[in-house]
Amino acid sequence: GMKLKYQWQMSNDNGVTWTNSSASGTAPNNIKVLMREDINGRLYRCVITDINGNALNSDGAKIIISE
Repeated sequence: GMKLKYQWQMSNDNGVTWTNSSASGTAPNNIKVLMREDINGRLYRCVITDINGNALNSDGAKIIISE
């Protein structure tokens, strides 16, 4: 099969800027996030890169913490 690389990214400004999450490199195609109040509203996305360097960004998923 094709070797895919997964790089998780997060955004605290609704997708204006993205920074790499520590779950990176050959991380699995899922991410575990510890729920804390300060990440309410944070966006997460995954950048998937194949062996030829073609990259695809997933849609951002917003964390909503409700009471």
